[in-house]
Amino acid sequence: MFESAETFGGLVRPHLGAGLAEARDVQLGLGEFALQARLDKIYDGRLVQYRQTTCKPKDLLTAWIYHLVANCAAATPSILITADKYGKPVEHNFAPVAPSSARERLQELLGLYCRGLREPLPFYPKSSLAFAEAK
Repeated sequence: MFESAETFGGLVRPHLGAGLAEARDVQLGLGEFALQARLDKIYDGRLVQYRQTTCKPKDLLTAWIYHLVANCAAATPSILITADKYGKPVEHNFAPVAPSSARERLQELLGLYCRGLREPLPFYPKSSLAFAEAK
């Protein structure tokens, strides 16, 4: 276990650059929605998230949402670092998104969230991820 933690840390450290930037509180008006978030994992102008566990669909969705929030101000790359089933580090890179597109995607996700509070949505994270990866 200690060896895999060192390997994982060895992959994460280079992405941290000069160190953590000051946390940014973000407030966005997205159509009928208001979104507040705190971006506190910004390193050298890039969002860097990491968890030493196998990547689950909810981890990718959470990373994607934070990536979109970060991109609302300026197109910014992001990375999520997780581990495979053997404890080896895995990088998930997110390309920069134009701010207008990031805002549209967030507004769509918020609409789905609100709809999901009123009725069941046909969304199953594992099968949805498998479908997206097959494309």
